[in-house]
Amino acid sequence: MFNKIASAFGFLDTVAPPPPPTAPSTEYNWDDPTGPQNPSTVPQPSGGFTIKKVLTPEEITALKEKEEKERQQREAAISLKKAQIQHQLELEALKRGQFAKKQKAEYNDRVVSNDTWVPCVIVGVHLDDGPDKPYYTIEFFRKGEKIEKQTMSERVRRIVKEEVDKESEVGEEVEKEKEKEKEKEEVKETEKEKTES
Repeated sequence: MFNKIASAFGFLDTVAPPPPPTAPSTEYNWDDPTGPQNPSTVPQPSGGFTIKKVLTPEEITALKEKEEKERQQREAAISLKKAQIQHQLELEALKRGQFAKKQKAEYNDRVVSNDTWVPCVIVGVHLDDGPDKPYYTIEFFRKGEKIEKQTMSERVRRIVKEEVDKESEVGEEVEKEKEKEKEKEEVKETEKEKTES
């Protein structure tokens, strides 16, 4: 009520006068670009906004090729690292007389016959009965059907390979990735030659 009376007699203007009018801004009006402002001559607004250059189709193609090449190199490095880690895990499991998770092995599928060994992959290692009595969850195919089951270590055996072969497999994966990159680069070069001619 006091404020109403004070504003009626003008007391509030003397205590807190209104702010003086401000001069119009010289910055580019980003909300209304239809005015006479030119963004190249007016200072850029704060907040990190910039005017970006429009890329040509050739620059876009080169940028995409560079990104694709970097992606392929990253994937090749990741697959190589995974293969090295898996190889190390398998060596450590071998020292303990066990299999490692994701290790390729052979399973004695007695449903077919007692002498039948089929390729399988270890998807789980279980030590519920102690480290000296492991059992495994495996995946394998029987007549085109994927089967997952648990089995004892007596029904699983290692695929007979030398450690040198294992290391060469890791190297072969890297070589395959490099060959794929070369093939893609050759295809791109032939496409460029076709467009230029």
